[in-house]
Amino acid sequence: MANQENEIQTRDWPDAHIHFFADFAEYFACSKPASPFFSSSPAPLFLNAATEEDWQLLQKVAVAERVKPFFGIHPWSIKDLRNGWEERLAGILKSIPHSGIGEIGLDWSKPSIQGPELRQRQREVFSRQLALAAEFNRPVSIHCVRAWDAIWELTQNFPAKKNLAIIFHAFSGSPEMVSEILLKKRWNAFFSLAVFQARPESDKWRRLLRSIPTERLLLESDAETAKEAASLENLYQTAAEILKISRDELKDSVLRNLNVVWESLASS
Repeated sequence: MANQENEIQTRDWPDAHIHFFADFAEYFACSKPASPFFSSSPAPLFLNAATEEDWQLLQKVAVAERVKPFFGIHPWSIKDLRNGWEERLAGILKSIPHSGIGEIGLDWSKPSIQGPELRQRQREVFSRQLALAAEFNRPVSIHCVRAWDAIWELTQNFPAKKNLAIIFHAFSGSPEMVSEILLKKRWNAFFSLAVFQARPESDKWRRLLRSIPTERLLLESDAETAKEAASLENLYQTAAEILKISRDELKDSVLRNLNVVWESLASS
């Protein structure tokens, strides 16, 4: 029994950004609604789509209370878009009122989606999804790699009055950028640090972690495998040690912040 409780506990961490993987349902016991992990865990999973093909799967697991679905098109997927994607996305958002938009954004680094035409296509797809977020009052999860100037530009008209939450997924900016973003009152911004980025021996990473206000800090696995999902617990432990608080205190703080993000659906 103790081993079972420990196994459940390792999967009981709020996750601000996760993706589908082959054994997702089995890992999180989504196929067993009677399991204690599935039915009673308060720790949300912000489950993000990357392609249109993900949307159908996401709709199926979104029935789980713990799963908070984010529907969107990742910038890496822009070359695979089919005509009518925007209308289909809008239809899903209408049918699932409690959903976010993600993973969306801009990537000025990945070689396969560079060049003037592809960068412009990224901008168009990102802008259209931002417009849907504003129209349907949905939080967004943003991927940004070396494209901050374009992000600043394209989010200028994102409506502050609706208090929509913006999650900067796998945030890799500087402490100074954190301050700059927080000064932009029109953004209800949250900063999510990912497992793969964690460098506890790095002064740069420690400074970034400490620069994020407690009420704006999120943690994520960005997992695409069960092994990656399981590593989130280690990030909580590492971050708690650096912040000089207990792991449970950090867990409660991230949980509160994720709930604030999700509640922006109702308050916007």
